[in-house]
Amino acid sequence: MIVRSCSPIGNIIPFGLVHSMFLGFSVQLYSMLMIVLLFCLILLKYIMDEEVCWYYFKLVWKRILRRNVSVNGY
Repeated sequence: MIVRSCSPIGNIIPFGLVHSMFLGFSVQLYSMLMIVLLFCLILLKYIMDEEVCWYYFKLVWKRILRRNVSVNGY
């Protein structure tokens, strides 16, 4: 007995592959945006108060680490 999928696209492109590709892309994009934000904060260090910059730097860095750990499962 042969069971076929109702969706023709499901036969060509597996959903898991598309989902993992999209998830990987979104994680890379999110990490890139956070890294750009870190560089902007480092540049703002010369303009703003140093304590304020370190607060935001630590906040963004923790968010990057938390996001990577939750996605990678470490």
